[in-house]
Amino acid sequence: MQARKLLLLGIAGLVVVALIGLAYTGGGLGLSGSAVNGGPEDPAIRDVEQVGGVCRRASDMKGEYAPDYLSEVNGNPVVSVDLFNGTVVTIGHPRLDGKPGLEIAPRSRDHVTDATLTRFHLLKELRELSLRDTGVTDAGMKELATLRRLTQLDLLKTRVTDAGLKELVAFEDLWEFNLGSTGVTDAGMKDVAKLQSLTQLNLAETAVGDAGLAELTTLPRLDSLRVGPSSITDAGISHLSRIKTLSSLDLNAPLVTDAAVKDLVKLTSLHYLSLNKTKITLQAAKKLIAAIPNCGVYLDGKDVR
Repeated sequence: MQARKLLLLGIAGLVVVALIGLAYTGGGLGLSGSAVNGGPEDPAIRDVEQVGGVCRRASDMKGEYAPDYLSEVNGNPVVSVDLFNGTVVTIGHPRLDGKPGLEIAPRSRDHVTDATLTRFHLLKELRELSLRDTGVTDAGMKELATLRRLTQLDLLKTRVTDAGLKELVAFEDLWEFNLGSTGVTDAGMKDVAKLQSLTQLNLAETAVGDAGLAELTTLPRLDSLRVGPSSITDAGISHLSRIKTLSSLDLNAPLVTDAAVKDLVKLTSLHYLSLNKTKITLQAAKKLIAAIPNCGVYLDGKDVR
């Protein structure tokens, strides 16, 4: 009996260690242990893992869905950092049976701040970065300015504003940019328009309106766009109609009316069009299907076909 108790206590201890380990490797996302390996990236890696984030090396990204950029990466550097999917595991009050209690919870928004990014300049091969739902501000964007190889950047629900965007204009390879639910406005779109490799852009839940959409017309590869709700009107849709490369458009615009349909039909490359909370009627939406038969049109979530 005594041996059995010791065995159970040993197993419980291993579980505690394992769960704490998950807290420092991103909440159990399939990675084994820390990415620290004694190299020059280690200080930045430790900063990430200390707040529950995950660093992935090139070898972690290989497989059926390996990103194209891997062919350009030499060695096995950190290529991806996720500071969103972390959890915090702490030892809580002992249970009634005397065994250690665990408290497992998502980290708070302010658990990750600009201070976490101060040594990111060491991650010279970083390609993917998620700062989603963190306390990062415009000051943190200055720490990212040297990451010239970034291809994907997720700033959803951060405290970034137009001022922070000025730090990112040198990202020549950035193709996916998530600015949803941030403080960016029309003024910041002048800097976004300098990111000429952009193909996917999320501006949902921002203050970007007609003037900002006009700035985006110079993006030569923009394929997917989410925007609204804001002050977007039929005039803004007229600007969007000049982006002939768009294949996916998610529009949340309460001021847009049936008059905008004449411009939407000019987007002949569209395969997906979602119209949410607009004043566009079902009859007008059906005209879109007739004009762009290969496009799936959804009016407030319902398939128009």
